[in-house]
Amino acid sequence: MLNNPPSPPGFVDPTHPNCVFKLDKALYGLKQAPRAWYERLSTFLISNDFVKGKDDTTLFTKHENSDILIVQI
Repeated sequence: MLNNPPSPPGFVDPTHPNCVFKLDKALYGLKQAPRAWYERLSTFLISNDFVKGKDDTTLFTKHENSDILIVQI
């Protein structure tokens, strides 16, 4: 009879105690994670009328009436 190895800490699901769940690599600690989050946030800001900086692509600005909103990521 085979022994099932214990699940990694923090990944035990009470309804499925013998299962180990695979996480989405792009969002959890691999090299691509910062790029994936930057792309998602950048797309959101641009869709909400922010303008990406020409020299600094992590700087977004939005002008509304006489107000300026600056976001640095």
